[in-house]
Amino acid sequence: MEINKDKIVAVVKKVVTNKYLLTCIVAVLWFLLFDSHTLVDYYQLSITQNRIEREIAYYKELSIDSQEKMHQLESDMSSLEKFAREQFLMKRADEEIFLFEE
Repeated sequence: MEINKDKIVAVVKKVVTNKYLLTCIVAVLWFLLFDSHTLVDYYQLSITQNRIEREIAYYKELSIDSQEKMHQLESDMSSLEKFAREQFLMKRADEEIFLFEE
């Protein structure tokens, strides 16, 4: 299977001398590599968008958990007392608190 060099040269010469095809190739290369909205920029924006969407989902879940905890604290006095004791180290007058550090 021998490659005919003359045929290859003829095809390359046709492509190079065709001003419309050459203009299209240059335009496509320009838009893909040198324009202000290149493929690299699009890829980086896509990665950033995915990261932000994950953060939004995380904060929505955190907000729902906080709302549930707030509702529980507003409705149940025993959970409010537990929260105050744990977070603010509150105690009754006749109690002692012992803190253990790990």
